[in-house]
Amino acid sequence: MELDSSQKDQVAQWASDGDTLSAIQEKISSEFGVKLTYMETRFLVEDLEVDLSDGEPEEPEAEEEKETSPAEGEAEAVDLEDAGFDGEAGSGRVSVDVDKITRPGAVVSGSVNFSDGKSATWMLDQMGQLRLIPAEEGYQPGQDDIQAFQTALQAELQKQGF
Repeated sequence: MELDSSQKDQVAQWASDGDTLSAIQEKISSEFGVKLTYMETRFLVEDLEVDLSDGEPEEPEAEEEKETSPAEGEAEAVDLEDAGFDGEAGSGRVSVDVDKITRPGAVVSGSVNFSDGKSATWMLDQMGQLRLIPAEEGYQPGQDDIQAFQTALQAELQKQGF
C-alpha cells in the first residue's frame, strides 16, 4: 500500500473534490494499479488528514439538526427523500429506538419502524455484526429503508456516545 507523495496528493485532491471512498478506491486501482480494500482506503484518507466533503458547509446543518432533534427517549426519524433516496411505498420515514436494557449477547439493541409500517428488532453484537429480526416472518425491507435505517441508527448511536 505504498503510494508516493504525488499519488497521495492526488488522493487528497479527489477527497477534497467530494469523491466517495468507493470512488477513491476505484481510482487508486485504475490509475495507480494499487488494489486497496475499502478499509485501507479509509485509513489512507484519514492518514492524509483530509475530510471527505460534498462541498457544502457542515456547520449550518449541525445547527438545524440540534433544533429539530427529537426529545430524550423519542425515536430518531429519517425522511427518505431528504436523505436522497427515491423511497418506496409507505410514509417515507424510518424511525429507530435504542433499548434502555440491552438484549443478551448484544453490545446495543433496539427496534426500527420502516416506511411501510412494518417493524423489526435489531442488535449489534460484540463482533460488530448488525442483525435485523423482522416482527413479520419473511419480511424484507426495501433497500431505501435499509439505507435510511443505517443512517438513522448511526445518528442515534453517535448521540448516545457509541
